[in-house]
Amino acid sequence: MGGIEATHTRGDGALWATILMLVILACSLSSFAVKANDPPVIANVQAEQNPVTMHVLVSYNVYDPDGDPITITLRLSENGGISYPIRCLSVSGDVGAGITNGIGKHILWDALADYPGSYGDYYVVKVVARDGYLGQEMVLVPAGTFIMGDGETACSSEHEVTLTRDLYLGQHEVTNDEYLEAVQWAYDQGYVTATTSSVSDNLDGSSEELLDLNSYRSEIKFDGAGTFYLREVSSIPGDYNPDFHPVKEVTWFGAVRYCDWLSMKLGLPRAYEHSGDWTCNYGDPYGAQGYRLPTEAEWEYAAQWNDDRIYPWGDEDPDCSQANNLDIYGDPTIYCVGWTSPVGNYPDAPAALGLSDMAGNIAEWCNDWLVCGLGTNPVTDPPGPPSGTSRAVRGGGWASDDVRLLCARRGTGSSPGQSSQWEGFRVVRTANP
Repeated sequence: MGGIEATHTRGDGALWATILMLVILACSLSSFAVKANDPPVIANVQAEQNPVTMHVLVSYNVYDPDGDPITITLRLSENGGISYPIRCLSVSGDVGAGITNGIGKHILWDALADYPGSYGDYYVVKVVARDGYLGQEMVLVPAGTFIMGDGETACSSEHEVTLTRDLYLGQHEVTNDEYLEAVQWAYDQGYVTATTSSVSDNLDGSSEELLDLNSYRSEIKFDGAGTFYLREVSSIPGDYNPDFHPVKEVTWFGAVRYCDWLSMKLGLPRAYEHSGDWTCNYGDPYGAQGYRLPTEAEWEYAAQWNDDRIYPWGDEDPDCSQANNLDIYGDPTIYCVGWTSPVGNYPDAPAALGLSDMAGNIAEWCNDWLVCGLGTNPVTDPPGPPSGTSRAVRGGGWASDDVRLLCARRGTGSSPGQSSQWEGFRVVRTANP
């Protein structure tokens, strides 16, 4: 490898480094989306390569406001910083687990040991810091009664629903960065197995697929040596940061398992059993203490809130300033974006409680089996059908027409083992189980 510079320019045939700050969003359960954890911050990264040994000396400062133990890794990009799939293994110094706050930390990387004879113009190194904290920004949704359904289809019959418990609902859809943090933790604990093409469950005798990494649409990847990383989808025009886009190519099982990882990390009872039919809290999702997926009733109640609004932002027909979907009122053959947007990218069109992307961007898995014929009689805390073949999906996505964005409109659902670029999720937790 050639020389290394800690600047934004690169020399001929040189491995080069840029100053990069990693900000990992990690938030705990709280009402009104109040953060309870501050992530570690990396700053003042500098790198120098010894022209004789070709060892790379990287210095950095790290600070975690909460004083949490920090895990430091050094990663390498071969494409000028577009993605960092390579973990530098021949490292020593202030790297690995148990790193504490400080300035002037050092990592010594034996570049030739990892990549003998490698030269190029597009190498970038990045220092990554993680504190192992998992959490979500949550919004309080008070208990209440509403009319579920719109009577427009056989599967959307109107009926009165009463929810007796307050709930905390994820302010936004779970992002790539949040899922990456969680699945890395789960892998390190032995709760999942992974190949470069798939992530599978490894609890309660389950081996269900959680993430399809083989899809070219998946922004989460696995290096085969123990590390997950993010990358841009090359077919999407223009550069973008996948960190804050909603996770995709996640099965219903993968969404449920994420909920359980959060619960386990925070010392809460898991909401789901994985050895049988993956029922939530033995058929009583509202009584679960841990994180889970929202029931269809909870999802629709939060989306329309107390004023029976047609869309999450009100009764105004959608356009590309309100949601990321098909531009049906401009040109029905043209997408507003053509891919997902960063979560919370439509601040002028939130749901009544400040929830973002309840319509469009990516459709959201719900806890329920999808079965038509919910009836017209009043119900209290409906747990959803006891069985089925497809799980409910709500809210529509970036390729959906305006009908799919209606608060009361039920989607066609998907098999729980299916993953796609169309489906993601947000989490919920009962406030007073």
